[in-house]
This record gives sequence, C-alpha cells and structure tokens, in this order.
Amino acid sequence: VLADDAPAKPKAPGLGDPGKLVSIALDSGRTKDGIITLSGRDAVQQLVITGSYDSGQTRDLTRKTTFQAEPAGVVKVDETGLITPITEGKAVVKAVAAPGVEAVVSVAVANLVTDLPINFANQITPIFTKYSCNGGGCHGKSGGQNGFRLSLLGFEPKEDFEFLVKEGKGRRLFPAAPDQSLLLLKACARLPHGGGQRIEYDSPAYRLIRRWVEQGMPYGQETDPKVTHVEVFPTERLMERETTQQIVVIAHYSDGSTEDVTRTTTFDSNDTEMAEVSVTGLVTTGQLTGSVAVMARYQ
Repeated sequence: VLADDAPAKPKAPGLGDPGKLVSIALDSGRTKDGIITLSGRDAVQQLVITGSYDSGQTRDLTRKTTFQAEPAGVVKVDETGLITPITEGKAVVKAVAAPGVEAVVSVAVANLVTDLPINFANQITPIFTKYSCNGGGCHGKSGGQNGFRLSLLGFEPKEDFEFLVKEGKGRRLFPAAPDQSLLLLKACARLPHGGGQRIEYDSPAYRLIRRWVEQGMPYGQETDPKVTHVEVFPTERLMERETTQQIVVIAHYSDGSTEDVTRTTTFDSNDTEMAEVSVTGLVTTGQLTGSVAVMARYQ
C-alpha cells in the first residue's frame, strides 16, 4: 500500500464545539473603579477579551473582536486590543465580538502635555533585557561587545547608565536629535549592527528610548517608586490545539500605582513544542497536549 493511499489518521479529540457565545469579559489587569488610566505619552494598555459559551467553555477572542472608541481622537485601539493615547481626556472603549455580545470600559488619558520624567532603571533597562542586548552572548558578556558593554540582564542599572551616557565621548546618545543617536540607529538597523535589528523603528520601545534621550537622559530620583512585583493575566487557561491566548503583564510600584508592561516584558515558554509566546505576549499552542508554563520577566 502506498503511503498516499493509507487512511488518514483521525484527528485527536479537542475541547469540542464550544456552542453559542453568551457573553464577553473585557479585562486589562488594572481596571480601577471601572476606569483604565493611561498616564504619559508612552503609556499603553493591552486588553484581553474572553468569550463565555453556553457549553461552559471560554475562549480568547481578543483578535476576533472589533473595537470602537468614543469620542474619537482621545485613544486609538488597534486590531490586537492595544490602547494608545492620542490626547488628554476621557473615552469609552467598546468591544463587540458578535451582534449583541459586547463589553465596555472607560479610559482616562493624562500627562501628555506635561512630559513625565523617565526612570532609567524602571523603564529603559527592561528594554535591553527584552531584546537580549544585555545577554551573555551580546553586550552583557564580560568585556562587552565591540567596545560597548552592559551589565548582565540589567542587574546593575547604575553601571549601564554610566556606559551609555558617559563612555564613548557621548557619541552613543544625541539629545539635540534623538533619532540620530547611535544607540537607536544600530538597534533598529539603520546603521550596520552585528546583532542585527533588535527593535522596530517607531515601536513603543523605540519611542520610549527616544523620549528618554530627548529629556537629556535622566537616571531618576531615589524617591521614584520602584517595581515591587508583576502579575500576569490570565493566570491559567485551558486552550485548544493551534489557538492563541493574549496575556497581559502588570507591574506594581511601591507607591501603589500600576502599569501595563507587556510590551517591555521578556517571555519564555518552558516547552516551545507545546506553546510559543511572541514578544507582544501572544501564546500560540501547537499539536501536543499537556501543561505548559510561560514565564514573564520584567527587570
């Protein structure tokens, strides 16, 4: 019998037909009194839309949902459920998964006119970790790489600050024209870089570094709040094969404030054959069954 004539192997059973979509839940991990607050030009918020079916099953519908923001011009919500600020004010974001199945959340935008100072250890160092700039195989190894070094995985942010700002006669950073800083030109491969392109031009990471350079590269104050811990939402989820689940990472600070740091968090799956996770926190399962864990590391 030729292989092409062999009977098709039956597909392993999955969770079955989920049934009819009954409702959706809109979660951000940091909604307080029904409001999400975006503070600062680079603040973002990832939404997670969970659908509940009459069979009792739940599914991630984040990328199958239509988002609308009213009034227009306050915030933008893209097809992945990421909210970004446009101007200061208040808006209502509505998520529609099916006719009659929707959820809403209020969003307040502040501190766009007043530029909030960036804290180097809290906000810039995690970017180097996420994109492996300070890894042992790159600038984080002993002696650095091509004359530029960083502390391994950002454990010594004060040293990293010295390396960036004061070494190399200041040629790595250019406050008068931040986009012409060598750090950014090489990171997004607009100049030759042995490590290749690490970040996309005008991405959230790029804009944050550019704003830090624009501000004159502040290190931050000793009184600035510090990250105490991070949380991941959802904490657990039963998934079908070859499906996706968006996760959100929230940083908690010593002053009680919270921030969505999903886009600057490093993700690792403990079994990439079962599930992989993208740089934006999207988990994608494969064909294997079992349990898989995703680690989210910030700072």
